[in-house]
Amino acid sequence: MNKNNKLLFFGRKNHGNSIKCLEHLEDLGFKVSVVWSSKRREKLPDDLDCLEVDYILCFRSYFILPESLLKIPKFYSINFHPGPPEYPGSGINFSLYEDKKEYGITIHLMSKKVDSGKIIETNYFPIFEDDNLEKLLKRTHRKLFNSFIDFTTNLKKYGEIFVKEKLDKNSNVNWSKKYWITKELDKYQIITKDIDEIELNRRIKSFNYPGFPIELELYGHRFVLKDSKKNK
Repeated sequence: MNKNNKLLFFGRKNHGNSIKCLEHLEDLGFKVSVVWSSKRREKLPDDLDCLEVDYILCFRSYFILPESLLKIPKFYSINFHPGPPEYPGSGINFSLYEDKKEYGITIHLMSKKVDSGKIIETNYFPIFEDDNLEKLLKRTHRKLFNSFIDFTTNLKKYGEIFVKEKLDKNSNVNWSKKYWITKELDKYQIITKDIDEIELNRRIKSFNYPGFPIELELYGHRFVLKDSKKNK
């Protein structure tokens, strides 16, 4: 049994599953240093380079870690990505828009370029006919959390050899060359009066989300979708 127990954990501040992930790590007996994030483009603490850890684990953190930090662990820097390798970045909307039959999550090594490191594990699940963005996101985050629990339990039990075996097993699994950025979502959230009913329903299903609604652009004005029965 491997006894490498020192972790640097990056999680989302005041986020239920991030807190549960930390509690799980501590229950397993890992010695954990924690960095919470609450928003994008937040500044990293200055003293992280001084830490001696065996692994870095990122779960829904807003931070994009610099390459210098990724090299700190004795073994691996690992991210839990809420999407399959086919959708690096922010691609969940397009899995719905393109009528895909399944979605998934990816556990991977972190590298200088976001969502490009070697893949450790993927877990897929079906997209249902009545799914919308809100439903699929909730199921994705639940799958990501469960995968984190299972993965770290095995990491504690078997150590770095567990990660190495996973990497070898998935050495032929690669990220899509298409990287989905949030700016691409903007144009799909804006509709015009010329849109047909089928396309409108696809847009509502795939891009309408509480706080980020579909908007109609008309004669220099924007009208916000307040409610949608199809989005419940």
